[in-house]
Amino acid sequence: MALWCVSLIEMILVLMAAVCFMSWPPLFRVYYPIFGEATHARDAAAIVEWLSSQSDSATLTSSLASGPLSKKELKHYADVRGVMQNLRAALWISIAIAVGLLAFGRPSAHLFEAAQWRALWILSGVFAAIALFAALDWETLFAWLHRPFFGATSWKLSNSAYSLRLFPIEFWRGVGALTFAIPAASFLLAAIVFRASRSFRRSPRDARIPSALPTR
Repeated sequence: MALWCVSLIEMILVLMAAVCFMSWPPLFRVYYPIFGEATHARDAAAIVEWLSSQSDSATLTSSLASGPLSKKELKHYADVRGVMQNLRAALWISIAIAVGLLAFGRPSAHLFEAAQWRALWILSGVFAAIALFAALDWETLFAWLHRPFFGATSWKLSNSAYSLRLFPIEFWRGVGALTFAIPAASFLLAAIVFRASRSFRRSPRDARIPSALPTR
């Protein structure tokens, strides 16, 4: 049971790290044309860069080339920036605590490997549930993911909002899948590395050669 708890905590931490990584402007410029419209790439990148800055809303408005943002959209992006700042702070604090606990407990490579496989199974189950929910009722899922962070109405934009052209449903589905794929790949890679490490430690270092042939 304790190992499953450790795996769950690790999954949450790595998933938080993946969300922060996906909001990194240089990476965003790479994957946005895959899931969004290339004609909007410049304005979308400007918004993501603003989320990582301390500039005011006027700076964001002046950096857009193709379309304006409403006051509600600007307010929503200000809320998103606050959530992302809190997420990064929580992630660094959690990493520091996790490193301290690992240094104190000094778990074996076998436990590390087992934790990676369990974290991968938990993550796969969560992703499967979210993907099924998204296929059945995307609007309700989108609302459930936004309400804990932005309230009941602040994220609800009009159909003519420029943000809906910058970040359509197809964009969020692709980014969501990629956000889960990054932790899954890291768990799988870590499990392989820890297994290889254990196999290397078990292998004999030197072949022993008898010093003399037996005599009759």
